Amino acid sequence: MMKDDLTTQEAYQLIDQILEVGKPILILSGGEPLIRPDIFEIARYGVGKGLTVSLATNGTLVDAAIAQKLKEAGVARVSVSLDGGDSETHDIFRRLPGSFGDALRGIEYLKAAGVPFQLNSTLAKHNAHQLADMFRLAKDLGAVAYHVFMLVPVGCGVEIAEDQMLTPEGYEEILNEFYARMAGVVFSFEGTVDKFMGDAVVALFGAPYAKADDPVRAVRAALALKSEWAKTMARRPPRERTELKVGVH
Repeated sequence: MMKDDLTTQEAYQLIDQILEVGKPILILSGGEPLIRPDIFEIARYGVGKGLTVSLATNGTLVDAAIAQKLKEAGVARVSVSLDGGDSETHDIFRRLPGSFGDALRGIEYLKAAGVPFQLNSTLAKHNAHQLADMFRLAKDLGAVAYHVFMLVPVGCGVEIAEDQMLTPEGYEEILNEFYARMAGVVFSFEGTVDKFMGDAVVALFGAPYAKADDPVRAVRAALALKSEWAKTMARRPPRERTELKVGVH
């Protein structure tokens, strides 16, 4: 743990403060939350207080014992970051050789323990061409959701933003491709469509845009995606309809 990290008791107090204003989903993230020795106690405390608790990890530290502890702590879902459709692409972006394989092994441990998982991907120049591969990987692994994020120049993202960030037009192309692929899933997923599709999320950030009017363009693109998705669902039987959540931060 870092010197500025909250202590266990401070984490409990933060959860209590959150509960004073509502009961949102509590996502334990980082950095890497699994390096905290008390992360399971914090998760258990949140669950005990009535919160839905999830955890976001790079997956490399997940083994059978950790997966079981997450299950026992009541963690509702674990998100695992995969930033490429293959080991070369992912490992270069993460700057950690072997991390792709380690993440996949972690996912298998989560599956064996019965912990639902989703995949998160940060789309940038290095992997934008692999959206289809990553989408297929999420499906093949049995993920309950696939969340796509855009690179934001904060934290470690500052170091690679100039080289890796997509243009506004590139973001729009990604949204359009994502919509097209999600629409196709309705036909191919059959019985699992609601489990996977009902929690699909595209998160588009305004921060990466250089021009003042670009965030507005991002919002319009995201809302247009949601509108088109709603129109598509309206033409389907009620049992096949699912909601596409589009978050603009």
